[in-house]
Amino acid sequence: SAFDEWRSALASAAKAFDAQALEAVHGQLFTLLPKRTVLRDVLLPVWHDLATGAAPGQRSQWSFLDTFLRARLLMRLQMNQVHSPRVLLAGAQGRAEFPLLCTGLLLSGEQQRIDVLGCDQPLEELPLLCAAIEPAALVIRVQAPVSVALTKCLRSLQMEIACPLAVIGHGLGDSHVAFEGIPLHLLDEDSANVARLLSALLSGTLDL
Repeated sequence: SAFDEWRSALASAAKAFDAQALEAVHGQLFTLLPKRTVLRDVLLPVWHDLATGAAPGQRSQWSFLDTFLRARLLMRLQMNQVHSPRVLLAGAQGRAEFPLLCTGLLLSGEQQRIDVLGCDQPLEELPLLCAAIEPAALVIRVQAPVSVALTKCLRSLQMEIACPLAVIGHGLGDSHVAFEGIPLHLLDEDSANVARLLSALLSGTLDL
């Protein structure tokens, strides 16, 4: 594909533990391509390949790349509009931080500031954070299929927070039944308009 050379350059830099080369590839990618393309067609595929590899040294190569990318994405998220409405983003499964940061970057924009919570953040304690921080919205990243336990947790969570609640993920189109009766918003991570959908939620123009 058109992105094979970019993926190859990124993987080669990670395998050589070359931070300078990673910095160069990272900078060029975000300069030349839309952030959605960078994340979904280059960074995430290479990250996943190294994460699931079994070759000698591959875990170290993945860790090197993961540490670099998490630091850079956090920097990009912190470049958001300081005075824009603040949105909290949490992960539901306690999985790796990098994909959650990618989701945060996709949601970010001039209209909203995304604060990504740590992957070990307990969902049942999110009302404490919302009460203290008073975000404009709380977004939970989930994976299909949605479990009964998660549905119960979201139902309880929605009743304990003052701000709008949304869930985001891939392939949530069939999850409407699971969330039936819970006043929350579904954000499709595969949509190119996901940041605009979040903006509409913040402005009160997005229907449940």
